[in-house]
Amino acid sequence: MIDEGLLEPCSEIKGFTNTERLGYRITQKFVTRYFGRVFADPASIFTEEMLRPELQDKESFADGLSNIIETQRKVAKLYFEDESFNYACPPLKALLKIMANPKEEKNLRSLEVRSLFDSENLINSDWYRKRIEAKCKVDQRLWEKHYNALKNFNADSIYNDEQEKLNIPEKIISVKENIAATKDSSYPDSLIGTIGVDPTVI
Repeated sequence: MIDEGLLEPCSEIKGFTNTERLGYRITQKFVTRYFGRVFADPASIFTEEMLRPELQDKESFADGLSNIIETQRKVAKLYFEDESFNYACPPLKALLKIMANPKEEKNLRSLEVRSLFDSENLINSDWYRKRIEAKCKVDQRLWEKHYNALKNFNADSIYNDEQEKLNIPEKIISVKENIAATKDSSYPDSLIGTIGVDPTVI
């Protein structure tokens, strides 16, 4: 949609600073293509002034933009105050720094910041590796919990008649195999692409 001119970056609004915080907005071309299916004359409803509010009242637009930036700053500072910032993924950390400090050297248009959102960079980050390591521990504990439950069930004479019916011996073997798999050095790599587990929960 950006390539086709249906959306335009707010960062290109002239006469104002920090407009990249507003992201992208629809264009007259977007209105014609999509709203024309609903309205007989969409251009008369979605005028240039409506699509570009800075044309209506520059002072009000600047004031609104300042309010957005100030609200973002206050919200972002909370993440630093309670130290939850330390647990954020790399791209979110970069965004929080920008939100908390409008004068931050890197901004949303910085290639260094934007590259943090690439899936490859995120997967190769220390943050993601810690989530995978935590997932390994959680999986191992879960399978060990299953194993202990099955062993206790198997050892209880009350359930002797149920052992074969529920295939308990086979399930114990299967669970032991899963425990061994979670301890294998290749197991972390098999989890690449999953969301992992937040290390703080273990």
